[in-house]
Amino acid sequence: MWNWLMHDQEKESVYIYKLISQKSILLFQNRSRDLLTNRGGK
Repeated sequence: MWNWLMHDQEKESVYIYKLISQKSILLFQNRSRDLLTNRGGK
């Protein structure tokens, strides 16, 4: 029972970690794209 609980928590934290890293990658890509378009606009 205890092992199962810990395993479930572990999976959840891994999922949250992946979600956060995915969002930060998207933010980074959007920011770099904005920089590129701004540079191109000028």
